[in-house]
This record gives sequence, C-alpha cells and structure tokens, in this order.
Amino acid sequence: MLSDILQLADRDLDQLLEALSQRVVFPGAGVDQIRKAGMGANARRIEVWLAEAMEQFESVERLSALIRLVREQRSQLAAAHPTPELILTGPEVEDIATRDTRVVVREMFEAARRSLLIVGYAFYRSDEIFEPLASRMAGHANLQVRIVVNVHPKRGRPEAAVIDDFAAEFFRSCWPFHPLPEVYYDPSSLKGSKSGLASVHAKLVVVDRRWVYLGSANFTRAAFQRNLEAGIRVRDGRLGDVLATYFDRLIQDGHLLRLGAT
Repeated sequence: MLSDILQLADRDLDQLLEALSQRVVFPGAGVDQIRKAGMGANARRIEVWLAEAMEQFESVERLSALIRLVREQRSQLAAAHPTPELILTGPEVEDIATRDTRVVVREMFEAARRSLLIVGYAFYRSDEIFEPLASRMAGHANLQVRIVVNVHPKRGRPEAAVIDDFAAEFFRSCWPFHPLPEVYYDPSSLKGSKSGLASVHAKLVVVDRRWVYLGSANFTRAAFQRNLEAGIRVRDGRLGDVLATYFDRLIQDGHLLRLGAT
C-alpha cells in the first residue's frame, strides 16, 4: 500500500495534500473527482490508495500526516543525494508521474535570486515564456540574466545585417520587456562555409548555479505547449557551477559576443 504513494512525484503529493485539505478529494472519491483536482495521470492509483489507507489510518488527518512525512524524508534525501526529476511535455499517460516543461521552467524563473543562464537553439515568439522572468528581474535588481542564442546565417545577407536582423526580432517578439537581459551569440555560426558552420544547439537553464534543467525543448511556444519534449531537472551545485562557469569563460575569452538591442 505504501509503495503506491511512494511512486507519486513530489508535485503530485503536494497536490494531493492540498486537495485533501480542501476536501475536493477524499477517501472514496472516484477517478473522475480526482482528475478534476488535477491529478489525472495518477487518478486510479490515488483512488485505490485512499480507499485502502483509510482502513488503516482511519482519518484524513492521519493520511495527510503520512504524506507530509514522505515529503519531508524525500527533501532530506534530495539534499544529500540530488536525483534528476523527469520533465515531459506531451500527452498524459496513466501511472507515469512527470512534470511539464512549461511549468518547471516557469518555476525556475520565479525562484532565481542571483543568476540565471539560458542557452537555446531556437527562440520564436518566446514572450509568453519569458514574461515571468522579466517580472522577476524587475523586482530583483541584482538578478543577472544571461541568454545564449544561435544566430542562423542567411544566404546573401552580410554578417552584420544578419546579426542586426536577429537582434531586432529577438527584442521585438521574444523579449519586449525591461530590464533587458545580457544576450550572447557564437560568431562562428556565421563564418566560413555552410558545411563548416558551428551552432549553439544546447538547451539548458541554470538558476543560481545550483538548479539545472537540461532538455530537448527550444524556447518556442510549440516546444512548451504542443511538442513531445523530454528533459531532466536536478539540484546540484557542482554541476550548476561547472555549466555556469563554462559559459562565463566563453564570454570572457570572446568565444561568445554580446548581442545589442536595436
């Protein structure tokens, strides 16, 4: 019986606690009721567990205490041994506990206090994605935000014109906010023959050099809302510091150049 509840992700446990406290989910509630409370992917497991656990614990208060105990033990374990959290955007599948890319990235944006690094290959109409981060920056003057983008070459267009065009479009449709982040690009993506061009193809977010998201999703509405995307998030100060330091060095050594707003 306990194994059923242990298979739920932290977010699902938090949702279940909230639903129990508000009495929108309760022992004896059916699958449809549990789905309405936002736990569709695990509705059947939760239905069975609540019914069985109630026989042993006899009250919702005791059930809630058990869930809080599980969450506390997980938090202690996570602090000592970071474990990647699976992030998926796509159709829900019963008994597969996941987090949504859009939700997780927003959480990371809203939690940033000191620094935030974003690296991506494609940015298209990303204003909805970045609006929470812009609000966070507006309220935290010391928050440093760096975004590394890939500037795609255009046949017949001079390099300087391509950069200006990209900057104009980025600050129009992706970041029409103030204050502005620091935006960087790799100039080698525009130099040489087409077969020899490099590109910024990584997709990652690093918050305060300790929270790391790595995944397949570009920073586009399609990736965050419609596509099937997969990634992981982990709290790991060593990994976060290595990634942030790597891109800091690329900037310091001139491998990445600042993209100016036009």
